[in-house]
Amino acid sequence: MTIEDGALVLRRPASPARTGWAEAARRIAEAGDDELVMGEFGNAEDSELVW
Repeated sequence: MTIEDGALVLRRPASPARTGWAEAARRIAEAGDDELVMGEFGNAEDSELVW
């Protein structure tokens, strides 16, 4: 996305979004470096939800 001569110009990305993410995630998991940083936590109102 750029501005050219006062116009907003949209172009297709050079590669699809998230290219390489699956392979990167696999390497991170194999290295054992995929633990949660913040830990798991619920929302304060989760107990009030009815499914």
